[in-house]
Amino acid sequence: MVHNQIVSNAFSSDSKSNELLAGLQGMVQHIPAGFTHSTLLYAGRGVTRTVKQWGEVLLRKYNKRPTPPFADVGIQYLGYYTDNGGFYWYNTEKGKNYERTMADVATYINDIGLPVQYYQLDSWWYYKGVNDGLKLWEPMPSVFPNGMEAVSGSFGFKPLILHNRYFSTNNDYEGQFTFINEGDFALPIDQKLFEYIMGKARQWGLHVYEQDWLITTYLNMRATQNNVTNANNWLLAMGNAARAQGLTIQYCMPLPIHLMASVQIQAVTHARASDDYKTTAGNHQWQVAYTSLFHWAVGLVPFKDDFWSSSGNQSGCAYSWGCYEPNPEMQTLVAALTSGPVSPSDGIGHLNSTRLMQTCRQDGLLLKADKPATPLESLWASQFATMSNTHLEQIWESETRIGEFAWHYLFSANLSSAYTVHSTEFADDTSNNQSFLAYDYYRQTVAYFDERHPLVLPKGLQDKATRVFPFTYHTIAPVLANGWTFLGERNKFITVSKQRVMEVNVVSAGKQDSSDNYLSVTVSGVPGELLELSFVGPTSSGTPRISVVKCAIESITATATVTCVSGNNVCTCVA
Repeated sequence: MVHNQIVSNAFSSDSKSNELLAGLQGMVQHIPAGFTHSTLLYAGRGVTRTVKQWGEVLLRKYNKRPTPPFADVGIQYLGYYTDNGGFYWYNTEKGKNYERTMADVATYINDIGLPVQYYQLDSWWYYKGVNDGLKLWEPMPSVFPNGMEAVSGSFGFKPLILHNRYFSTNNDYEGQFTFINEGDFALPIDQKLFEYIMGKARQWGLHVYEQDWLITTYLNMRATQNNVTNANNWLLAMGNAARAQGLTIQYCMPLPIHLMASVQIQAVTHARASDDYKTTAGNHQWQVAYTSLFHWAVGLVPFKDDFWSSSGNQSGCAYSWGCYEPNPEMQTLVAALTSGPVSPSDGIGHLNSTRLMQTCRQDGLLLKADKPATPLESLWASQFATMSNTHLEQIWESETRIGEFAWHYLFSANLSSAYTVHSTEFADDTSNNQSFLAYDYYRQTVAYFDERHPLVLPKGLQDKATRVFPFTYHTIAPVLANGWTFLGERNKFITVSKQRVMEVNVVSAGKQDSSDNYLSVTVSGVPGELLELSFVGPTSSGTPRISVVKCAIESITATATVTCVSGNNVCTCVA
């Protein structure tokens, strides 16, 4: 029996008849005996919750667990990319080859103390064949004269993410492994092929296999669309080989069907949720929250692509549109909010360490929310009424839960008018009277945020002359039962994360100003790492006041605890 093949499914709607249409791809020419097909239709309350629950049903059906934050080095640690949009994409230092250029990049990164823990090498290093497809997935001597091992050594043998593309029909693996050839494209459906190339690359330091151009392979071949098994077999061969080799996979340029098919493939951990990164004025590829919802639902971590972390002119880049990123702070923040890879790609001399360190611990471990940022639930109603390809309002929400408490993160940009956010969007209790403080990350101020005090996000559209997007960013922190509020790390984008905060303990023993009331927060990190933690003590009136405690991580346990006592509202650190 041939079971349901997700990649052969199709879904559309008819606006005239208000009908939903589901079935097989219209190009399918033959259905084998015993083939089964099913459609999952899920209804619920609220867009975010419904899409997430639909995905959970799909994941349970195929027995796949959602990608955890430590699934692979690409989503766990700060890295460096040479992808399209990156300074060194088909571009080297003047008068130097790629081998020397990459060694210089690694030396520079080490010299500035940036804790990059892996390197991504894009399509510029391997052999191309017909139609610029893959001919041989090995380094060209003109690029790496001393082989991949030498380059890996210059990186300190840190893990690699290696790019691959569609296969050409004149690839060097023809005759050894099974392909379906059509025009200039070859569809690899042989698991042994992937085991062979992945196994060889593991010796170079491969940890994450990046399969790019998925849409190109799929749409340029009839064999992927007129047959109910070919496309699925291609993805399964790749995924099963990666799992056998102890590797993970990043999907790039996927269609929704590729993302859905990943529920069958445990090795696929993350996927691009955007177009290629560019610094051009009209490129809004950073607007990933809408697509991130779909990725999150099917258990994948979304990836916004690489970015430049500096606003200075990076002369020597190879792009016709210029060498200047007008929104480096927003690009870095967005990467952190995806809960996916944070992957700067600046040229030597231009990585902004201070900015990038807002995303991670001293050792490069990324500080993440529990979910990727997705559109604020109340935004969907207004967007459905006015949605267009030219403008999408960007108000995103994410959250971290430590025990019974939740911290939310609220980002806004590209707003055509002011937008009022109510605390009920974040309340856990059914009475909707939960109190919060809204911490403005950039102004480092707090304001009451409850039923009587909504938060107004300002209008802000891109300046056409400077190409700058105005944006806002807030931590929505719960006012705890004893009146204390923990705002988190004031110099990290995700102010409260499971990678940092181990426990929040609240004791309420009397009146709010009683010295028997206290809050303790236990944090972890790199021994000797100095944290700046922000708290607000109990107050019945007036403007809330922020107290900042500097706390060093202890060398033996790699932890520290801050205790805040009511009455005098004093916080102290014990390492």
